[in-house]
Amino acid sequence: MKILVLMSTYNGEKYIKEQMDSILSQKDVECYVLIRDDGSKDDTLQLLRTYDGNDRIRIITGKNCGYIRSFSILVEEASKMKGFDYFAFADQDDRWYPHKLFIAINRLTKENKDLPLLYCSNSEIINADGRLKGELFVKHPCQIRKGNILINTLTQGCSMVFNRNALILYAENPPVKTIHDRWLMMLCIFMGGKIIYDHTPLFAYRVHESNAIGVRKKSKGWNAIKDSFRYWFCDKKERPFYIMAKEFHKRMKDKLNENDLIILEKYVNYRKSIFHRIRFMFAKEYLPYTPTFKRILVQDVHILTNKV
Repeated sequence: MKILVLMSTYNGEKYIKEQMDSILSQKDVECYVLIRDDGSKDDTLQLLRTYDGNDRIRIITGKNCGYIRSFSILVEEASKMKGFDYFAFADQDDRWYPHKLFIAINRLTKENKDLPLLYCSNSEIINADGRLKGELFVKHPCQIRKGNILINTLTQGCSMVFNRNALILYAENPPVKTIHDRWLMMLCIFMGGKIIYDHTPLFAYRVHESNAIGVRKKSKGWNAIKDSFRYWFCDKKERPFYIMAKEFHKRMKDKLNENDLIILEKYVNYRKSIFHRIRFMFAKEYLPYTPTFKRILVQDVHILTNKV
């Protein structure tokens, strides 16, 4: 089974070799890596070039454009490459377990290959020193629905493996403001595809001070209720998930069926009035991955800062 891994790097010298070695050591798959360095100022590119001569690795370079555009460039380039039926996103600082890609592809082969297909898995969290801190999603497997992916972080780009139909869909409709993983999820689930979630951790997700995306602690108890109330009723600032949903609505609304458009617009328009907010709060389509009072669960993963 041949698969192409897409990785955007930027100032990743500290962890890039460990990640690359874990990708190249994947078992029972024929793994290739397409890397775009987004104008690193450290020794990332020099470390990557130590793999020169390995015909499974291709490196392209360019000016710093940010990870959103950098991943879109990778997708566009991959769409022109023949011989690959499966693709994966990779971060520059994680550590993959040996059968991560084999398990993902094996699961995807059981689905209708004519659809845009996306496989995601759980992960274990490690700190900067590589020490295990626990699983990202501990208590409950994700229940992915069209509504809840708009408002919850249900998985990570570094867990994603997808087929060519999903890749082409992305290449033909690249995002401007939306993170690559969230964009691919919205495309697949709203454009007739399927998302498969595996609660088994298949890689170690490293959390450190230079993360562009990171994990934050959730509020608990009464503080969680107060935080949720402020977020949905008092906060006037447009948060990242809302901005990304607005972009998807603007770009893709003419391609959606009526029911899916209603689900999307109920979220995009919830800030119009108190009536819209209340209606949205109790709309069943947006329940998170656990059947509890939905706003008590604060997003596990969020944008910390864009370092690029």
